[in-house]
Amino acid sequence: TFPCPPPPDTVLIDKARAIIDMVLNKGTFACLTMKTLLCELDQCLSSELGLN
Repeated sequence: TFPCPPPPDTVLIDKARAIIDMVLNKGTFACLTMKTLLCELDQCLSSELGLN
């Protein structure tokens, strides 16, 4: 049998979720700023998320 995959890093997932929630609560300008920065800093992730 194959070993089970490692559990996801729940702390990292919770931190990412908290940042996204914080930005969403700050409004449209903050969301657009985060989207722009994410597209510049991580083109692969932003493409996978459909932000391009």
